[in-house]
Amino acid sequence: MSDPTRGSSIEDSGFCPECGNKIPCLTHQVEGSKETEGLQENLNIKGTGALIGVEISGLPESFESDGREWRKKSEFHVTMVGFATKLDKLCKEKFGLSNKDAKTKAGEILQKATEGISFKVNLKDEFRTAERGEDRTIIQLCDIEGMEEYFQAIEAELETTIERPPAHVTLYTGENDQAIGLPTQAKFDELTKPLEGSELDEVISGMGK
Repeated sequence: MSDPTRGSSIEDSGFCPECGNKIPCLTHQVEGSKETEGLQENLNIKGTGALIGVEISGLPESFESDGREWRKKSEFHVTMVGFATKLDKLCKEKFGLSNKDAKTKAGEILQKATEGISFKVNLKDEFRTAERGEDRTIIQLCDIEGMEEYFQAIEAELETTIERPPAHVTLYTGENDQAIGLPTQAKFDELTKPLEGSELDEVISGMGK
């Protein structure tokens, strides 16, 4: 059931690296003007966050499952480093910088860490739903070649340990088009559940897989 994918930059993506919603994102205070070009063509660095764009073809714009409508996201990506990582705060504490300079330093570290790394997103045949209040999503888990090497390079600069986010792509949202940020394993475990049995079959059929 896996789809061929390849990493690519998100040209003028305009999406929050934390939750995947369009920016400006009031929840995570992300503005479109904060974008910085990444060094790797398939890694998009935005402020203190980093995304990998993913191309997935053949999915319908919407479908119904268990009486609920699901709407395809307008773009697909994996959040490598989200704002929940608070990379700017780590930079401020380590280097004694102002808030503004700490954000600049965080972006520089994210860029420097890409040197010599090639990223590749490999989708897995594992699907889950995430729900938080009225927000709900369907996500697909994935492995990212180069991810561990990337985080090790960031940790070397900051001399501290950084939690890796659960690697996934949000495929569909509910009627309100709101994505759900899953920056930590704890949040992932709290908000998601695996799609299994007839429920999985219905979703897979709805997605045309």
